[in-house]
Amino acid sequence: MTIIPKIKCPRCNSSELYKFGKDPHGYQKYQCKLCKRQFAPFSPKNPKKSKGYPKCP
Repeated sequence: MTIIPKIKCPRCNSSELYKFGKDPHGYQKYQCKLCKRQFAPFSPKNPKKSKGYPKCP
């Protein structure tokens, strides 16, 4: 696991993080070394539920 210095934990504001896989949308997840919270800072907050199919006319 790699320590990521620029991103901070939303819970405790620590910058001591590990890479922790990817979320269902493919965005990098991180885990805080201090409070153990897992988060994906660049993941969309409200992802579209549509599959991207065009609407019927």
